[in-house]
Amino acid sequence: NPDMAPKSRKKKAHAKALQCYCEGHCPDLRSNGTCEARPGGSCFSVVKSYRDENHELVSEFTFGCMSPEQSGGLLQCKVATAAHLHGTNILCCNNSDFCNRDLIPEDTPRTTEPPNDLPSATHFSMYTIVIIVGSFMVLLLLMGLVTLCFLHRRRDRRRKKHCLVESSYGNQISPHITDLVDQSSGSGSGLPLLVQRTIAKQVQMLHSVGKGRYGEVWLAKWRDEKVAVKVFFTTEEASWFRETEIYQTVLMRHENILGFIAADIKGTGTWTQMLLITDYHELGSLHDFLQRKVLNTEMLRNLALSLGSGIAHLHTHILGTPGKPAIAHRDIKSKNILVKRNGQCAIADFGLAVMYNSELDEICIAKNTRVGTRRYMAPEVLNQTLNSGQFEAFKMADMYSVGLVFWEMARRCITTIKGTKNTTCEDYALPYHDVCKVATAAHLHGTNILCCNNSDFCNRDLIPEDTPRTTEPPNDLPSATHFSMYTIVIIVGSFMVLLLLMGLVTLCFLHRRRDRRRKKHCLVESSYGNQISPHITDLVDQSSGSGSGLPLLVQRTIAKQVQMLHSVGKGRYGEVWLAKWRDEKVAVKVFFTTEEASWFRETEIYQTVLMRHENILGFIAADIKGTGTWTQMLLITDYHELGSLHDFLQRKVLNTEMLRNLALSLGSGIAHLHTHILGTPGKPAIAHRDIKSKNILVKRNGQCAIADFGLAVMYNSELDEICIAKNTRVGTRRYMAPEVLNQTLNSGQFEAFKMADMYSVGLVFWEMARRCITTIKGTKNTTCEDYALPYHDVVPNDPSFEDMHAAVCVKTIRPPVPARWQDEEILSVLAKIMQECWHPNPAVRLTALRVKKTLCKLEEDFTENNKKSDQYFV
Repeated sequence: NPDMAPKSRKKKAHAKALQCYCEGHCPDLRSNGTCEARPGGSCFSVVKSYRDENHELVSEFTFGCMSPEQSGGLLQCKVATAAHLHGTNILCCNNSDFCNRDLIPEDTPRTTEPPNDLPSATHFSMYTIVIIVGSFMVLLLLMGLVTLCFLHRRRDRRRKKHCLVESSYGNQISPHITDLVDQSSGSGSGLPLLVQRTIAKQVQMLHSVGKGRYGEVWLAKWRDEKVAVKVFFTTEEASWFRETEIYQTVLMRHENILGFIAADIKGTGTWTQMLLITDYHELGSLHDFLQRKVLNTEMLRNLALSLGSGIAHLHTHILGTPGKPAIAHRDIKSKNILVKRNGQCAIADFGLAVMYNSELDEICIAKNTRVGTRRYMAPEVLNQTLNSGQFEAFKMADMYSVGLVFWEMARRCITTIKGTKNTTCEDYALPYHDVCKVATAAHLHGTNILCCNNSDFCNRDLIPEDTPRTTEPPNDLPSATHFSMYTIVIIVGSFMVLLLLMGLVTLCFLHRRRDRRRKKHCLVESSYGNQISPHITDLVDQSSGSGSGLPLLVQRTIAKQVQMLHSVGKGRYGEVWLAKWRDEKVAVKVFFTTEEASWFRETEIYQTVLMRHENILGFIAADIKGTGTWTQMLLITDYHELGSLHDFLQRKVLNTEMLRNLALSLGSGIAHLHTHILGTPGKPAIAHRDIKSKNILVKRNGQCAIADFGLAVMYNSELDEICIAKNTRVGTRRYMAPEVLNQTLNSGQFEAFKMADMYSVGLVFWEMARRCITTIKGTKNTTCEDYALPYHDVVPNDPSFEDMHAAVCVKTIRPPVPARWQDEEILSVLAKIMQECWHPNPAVRLTALRVKKTLCKLEEDFTENNKKSDQYFV
């Protein structure tokens, strides 16, 4: 209506501010008096009920001004339409100044809806029948499950399965995480290194489920099982390392500690991901759970007891071998506690934890800049009076935080209002959530508040986080009138739980008996988690004896403590450094980021069971170090100061004894690699695929040590499987067998890889033999050839495939055998061996075992002749 428009505008123009009576909510914290509501605002009067220290209901009245923006809100004037749901009643007016002075709203205590009635007595018999029939069916189902489990266990016993080791054949990993945990050492220190790394590589990330200052948590899948992947920021390396270290502690596994699965570092030259893979609990953190749900007393007992049990396990120092150091968490809060499906707590996030060994009286404090969560800090932490030299102080600080978490739980437990059937509970809140409130106004209930008092109008730019109030109606509890019905349900449920427990006890008994009969010890990750022998030789002696390397955390600790000295060699894979660890010299092979496949394969080969041999380079540790801009893949091995055979032969000439020693040790090492050792534990057959004098080191005792397994392949004769490394490198062209050069090698037959190795071994024997000095016939003078690479006089220094193919395959050229070799027994024997090794037909070549036996016989003959000579002179 056009006539109405001017009047409306005129009325709005003449609207004036409203004077209101204020009490308990006056501007600028003034005492009771007057406040002014802007045009369009209103005056209000509020009554709110709460319980005092004696648990008696007390009413609190508040008067004040309401702005135009607030006057239409649900929790302002409209809250009076459902006062019993909010515990607050509000009356508003705007008809005159001070109109709210005499407004007295009705006090309506907060209540919940009365519980829904259960079936009446007339239907009692029907429900009784349903419960009885249902219970009987569940009982039959449980009996069937117990029978199936028993048959499954018995089948497993008959199979006589092998214990899970670091990598039995490189690629055999149980399809289920629970099976992996069951097959691990039983020490509760996590899975073996290569199993963890394999899981980490196979995990499929789905979506992010949470983010914090340390990084991000993702829901992921591994072989159709849900897992949680905690991805740390590169700045949080200390947290990742400490958390991994804590989880790897012996006897750490507990039902109320978050289940650890794997840890690994993934990276390229531009980024690094530090991953921690754990069990996934879909109910989320206790903080989120308490916001969504209210608790009955049984749920509260379950949560509180499980939290107490987890903390007690952490704080306890278990003596023995293996044992467990005492651990203090240092960051206990509801966000670091997860809720499992069974309603129990699982403690997580050990990035700040400290460990204590009472036998050594040592406290191991993580080197970490994070200091915990301020809201949950104990007074002695806040005022910096905590005695960091006493482990008991850390435990007591934990207990302060536990008390606050108990308070969060207790607020969400529903109780019956005295004298009524109604129930009530407090809204979820963090500890000390109300410290900044000077006067709690009812109409602000359910909001987030920021306070300031440093200047006038200081709150103008304060923007508190919007936290919508969420209130779920509490679960209905049974009333006294339906007691008999619930009694039946409880009795039947208890009977079912009893049967289930009996079945579980039976399964555990059978499982334990199977373990006792096995009488085998699996490889444990760490005996104490933080006690490392001061000498590498002692570490090797104290390891599992399987020859598969040291435990994961020992390796990572060594890798972090190694002091790099200087570079001793460089190649296409990376660089070799001389380094020190506790005054012992070690060699550190630093791989380029493009050579990750080589690093992973070489680590995998070295971790193979029964791999340790006197003529295989001694493996110490492997690890990945990185930041956001670089990644170092490290392989730490024994250091041999004489260097490679290639360098050694250029500097030295050999006598016949030195030549026999070098040749026999090389043959022994190759024979050990090529041999498949059956048994438990066993060793797969391994072909090197890159044998050359630069990949063979010379030890102080004059023997060879074979190194560089980045291209190696493994073969399991029981499964007839060849595990070929996913690696673009194809070996060294100068040492390639004819069948490799002309691409006729049968990659489906492992024997073909072994014969290709033997061709390369023949060339290395030729390099050795050239440097052996012999006496010139008819004189006392000695001679030997200069050091040279195979085919040095036929192809360039860096030959192409075409160069080698033309020389080896087309022209069938082989290195020349000097005539002088026929005058010396060892050279004559070696000449025959090498000529048979580099035969064009792989099937005709000698095997490594045959070469070893021939050289052993030669050594025995030489020893026997020496004994006879000694007897003659005596």
